[in-house]
Amino acid sequence: MIVRELIRDPRSSDNHIGKTAKIPIKTVNRKRKLLEEQGLLSYYTSLNHADSGTATLSARKMYIIELQYGITNDAFMQKVHMLLDKPLSRKHIHASFLAESRGHLALVLMLEAQEQLELLEILNGQIVPELKLHLGEHCIKNIEMLPLMADISNFHNYSNESTEQGKLKKDIADDSIFVI
Repeated sequence: MIVRELIRDPRSSDNHIGKTAKIPIKTVNRKRKLLEEQGLLSYYTSLNHADSGTATLSARKMYIIELQYGITNDAFMQKVHMLLDKPLSRKHIHASFLAESRGHLALVLMLEAQEQLELLEILNGQIVPELKLHLGEHCIKNIEMLPLMADISNFHNYSNESTEQGKLKKDIADDSIFVI
């Protein structure tokens, strides 16, 4: 019940959750802290840079960078994770994932920029050279690109239709909120 209330509104106070869920405030506080310490519950702020937000980074594409056979997850994480932490990368990498593609390790990047052409420059001028520097000149087997047109949903509970001002709408039924 505590998690469901936090999904409804991550800014809810322990006092509000206790009243709504009919749970003692000290219990809410203790359980929330435990969930946070265990890494099961986290909070973050997301700023919408697409046309429906600030419109400063309205071009978005997903790149699937398939790496050569023999490049392992461990090798990648030891040598390349710094690429994703550079300030310029942080500005343009909306999300990043490691994946498997036809038996190869793959880096999946959602890149954002002001214009479509800038995305190609970021990929070929920054990301590819950095990968080659850390993993070898012939580390990339293939790159696929998917243009991303519009956000539909984020996470399990947040679709464009179910949220309002950063919170789930009040009329969303409890059984519609995904909690394991």
